[in-house]
Amino acid sequence: MAQRLPPPGPGAPLPPVSFRAFCATSGTHAAVAAALGDPRLRRLSAEVEAGGIPAAAAHAGAVPDALLVELDPGTTDPMAELERLAAAGLGAALVFVVGHANDVRLYQKLVREGARDYLLAPLAAQDLADCLVRDLTALAAARAHGHTLFVLGSRGGAGATTLATNLAFVLARDLRRRTVLADLRHPFGAVAAQMDAVPVPEAADYLYTPEDLDQEVMARLLVTKAPRLDLLMAEGALERAARADGRFPLERVLALLRASHDLVVCDAPLGWSRALEVELVRAGDVVLVIPPDFAGAATAQALLKRLAVLRGERRPFLVLNQCGLPRRPELKPDDVARILGCRVEDLTVIAHDARAFGESEQTGRVLCERAPRHAAAQRIARLAGEIAGEPAPARPGLSGLRLGGMLAALRQRFA
Repeated sequence: MAQRLPPPGPGAPLPPVSFRAFCATSGTHAAVAAALGDPRLRRLSAEVEAGGIPAAAAHAGAVPDALLVELDPGTTDPMAELERLAAAGLGAALVFVVGHANDVRLYQKLVREGARDYLLAPLAAQDLADCLVRDLTALAAARAHGHTLFVLGSRGGAGATTLATNLAFVLARDLRRRTVLADLRHPFGAVAAQMDAVPVPEAADYLYTPEDLDQEVMARLLVTKAPRLDLLMAEGALERAARADGRFPLERVLALLRASHDLVVCDAPLGWSRALEVELVRAGDVVLVIPPDFAGAATAQALLKRLAVLRGERRPFLVLNQCGLPRRPELKPDDVARILGCRVEDLTVIAHDARAFGESEQTGRVLCERAPRHAAAQRIARLAGEIAGEPAPARPGLSGLRLGGMLAALRQRFA
């Protein structure tokens, strides 16, 4: 995590982030609008709407980086209003709550539960501008070096792409990381098909011309699949790939993605290169997907030896995938563990369910979205929790406020 940075000077614009405000009173609406006129906020993607929390709960657009909501000035139960917002699932990295009651207990509880601040109305435009600049600058700085997760298959058909798409979905939806899933298997990637998404037409051209890639171009190439989940894909442009002689600006692509996301999940190519090794050294985590056969286990053994050289003690997560395929001879987890020189407990074993995974591929909805209670989906969710360092919740709550299941208890305390 990057250190907190001081606010930029008067002439330094804030890095591009998104902000939405839902105001219940005309005074707060005017103060927010005036604050957004500050020159330091000129690059902020901002929208200010009336309607307060009811309007926020009905919001159908993209999830913003920062959210400001105003409680109804006549409310006698602020927790009930916030419960409505939590039920709508409109999460944000930062949440500011504007209220009309000078209630210290309410302030302390909201901040303790994850709200960035409780602001007392009437708001002063300059104070709000300073607050936004300070906190949004810190948010952008924290994201400047996002975590990279590489998902490698020990051989073709191991199920690495399926695992990468499911992990990315859980990390974005349940663990509320601002995630981008990068399909690096150009020009033969399958992320678009598995996620029922259409790549931006010019993506293939830009991804083979690093001199034209910058943050603004990269933002245009991303496809938003779900709240907090973007996809980087390209069409199978074989002619472009041939002209580029297989050269792909991996380092620049990942640097740009890390600058705008908390987590970059990479569906890694089957080929091996010096550029890939460099990024594997930089990666926060690696997931190695192994089918239960000799070919997959033998290649996994070679990969583990090389990864040990590159990454030292930072061992990859090991997934033994597609187990229990009918009428197929396969290695038992004990056998695979012995070949890899690890414990059986180090393996995440995922059973093969042709019908469940096949239906997900046909519908373009990953298993963790379509059938989250499926045993394989639960295994993947647990793995995502290990990667994120916190358990994946059973149901997504409101990130930033974390009000999902705790609001009832808070209401009792305020009663």
